[in-house]
Amino acid sequence: MTTTVGSTPIGGRTINFTLNGSYVGTAQTDSNGVATLSASLYGINVGTYPTGVGASYPGTAQGVVPGYLASTATNSLTITPATLTVTADDKTKVYGQSDPPFTFTYSGFLGTDGAASIDTPPTCTVAIPHVNVGVYTDAINCSGGADNNYNFVFAPGTLTVEPAGTLVITASSHSMPYGGTIPTITPSYIGLQGSDTGPDIPPTCSTTVTSSSPVSGNPYTTSCTGASDPNYPNITYVDGTVQVTPVALTVTANNQTRAYGAANPPLDATITGFANGETLATSDVTGAPSCTTTATPSSPVSGSPYPITCTVGTLASTNYTFDFFVPGELTITPSGSLVITASSGTMPYGGAVPTITPSYAGLLGGDTAPAVPPTCSTTATPSSPVSGNPYTTSCTGASDPNYANITYVNGTVTITPVSLTVTANNKTRPYGAANPTLDATITGFANGETLATSNVTGAPSCTTTATPSSPVSGSPYPINCALGTLSSTNYTFAFFVPGELTIAPVTLTVTANNDSKVYDKIAF
Repeated sequence: MTTTVGSTPIGGRTINFTLNGSYVGTAQTDSNGVATLSASLYGINVGTYPTGVGASYPGTAQGVVPGYLASTATNSLTITPATLTVTADDKTKVYGQSDPPFTFTYSGFLGTDGAASIDTPPTCTVAIPHVNVGVYTDAINCSGGADNNYNFVFAPGTLTVEPAGTLVITASSHSMPYGGTIPTITPSYIGLQGSDTGPDIPPTCSTTVTSSSPVSGNPYTTSCTGASDPNYPNITYVDGTVQVTPVALTVTANNQTRAYGAANPPLDATITGFANGETLATSDVTGAPSCTTTATPSSPVSGSPYPITCTVGTLASTNYTFDFFVPGELTITPSGSLVITASSGTMPYGGAVPTITPSYAGLLGGDTAPAVPPTCSTTATPSSPVSGNPYTTSCTGASDPNYANITYVNGTVTITPVSLTVTANNKTRPYGAANPTLDATITGFANGETLATSNVTGAPSCTTTATPSSPVSGSPYPINCALGTLSSTNYTFAFFVPGELTIAPVTLTVTANNDSKVYDKIAF
């Protein structure tokens, strides 16, 4: 501050100074009337204060000579921002990891100011690509921020990206059916960072398996090699495997046909599903399936077709399994001709008509008769004469789906004559008389016939050994009959029963002759 009286400087006077009204100290005027005071502006924010600088002279005390009056003066105060340097801190990160927090360091604070004094702190980022391993000099840049008392000057920092750890590449593992398509071997990765899906130069992967590799060679190796990437200086490989699995074959029972009643044919099957163009003969399949059917020789045509089922039997293979069994069919067809013959028989004239029964030629499968047996009959009746022989027997009406053709053969009934009994009639005569007429009684007629109603003709011839002189003592004498002129078609004369001729004594009259004698006490 300059003090003058008029235009004459006044030295040696104490001047009081204020900044924005706050006392900051005193200073003595020099010979030029100038008082100079150095004061800190800290604590006064940037800005222009029209009366910010104040000076006052209290004047001299009364009675002091020379004496001066008190005076004050103000002037404007302009405070401009200080420079604050913001230096981005250097950072290091591992490839693939997220960026670390970007920080900075202030330099240039005044007084007790610090980071907490800044109104709006700046922020730091990396604006250039910085994915791969390397040193990115001056890549970290800070910007923004605001404070009334400071202007920011920014200094960049360096970002160093270090290589990642070990990248492990594993060849994929698979299974494939024997003879199938070789699977594509692909890599999988452990240790990839960030959005990486693989190394810069991916590996080449392969396997030792081929389409013809057998199951017995399991497992087959898969491997990868040849990958490279500067971000992954250490790459290791892990092998995988391919397992060749057996192929499931289909065993289909072959359809068969046989006639009813015949033994089942050999039951076999067709095996399909071979790989590599193989056949049953060229594959490693051994053994044969076991095939059965529910049909027996006696199984009827009506139940046809009968299932043929197969099981694994003795089938064996390393390259194949036997998982699918498809049934077949056994078709039973009707057999050849069934010949039904009506029974033949004999019956006596007038007797009971025999029961006509069938006999069979060509029955199969344990059959004892067709499903629908025939009806059998004969033209013979009890009154049929012998002369009509033979009488037909026949069967008809049989049916059975198990037999293609049913034919019939007739039989016969032969009527045989009935044997009649010729019984000589008993006779009586007196001794010495001529024999009476000898005859007989015929019995055994059929159908209620009598001698008169039958077709018997003629008469028997009957004789006896007796003569008129045959004595009574020989009585009775036999009467025997023979066929004589007897004749018949319906009857025979097989039985002749003798009769008897009884000779009765003749009554004699005995007349005693008269006589005499002398008494001598002796009878005659």
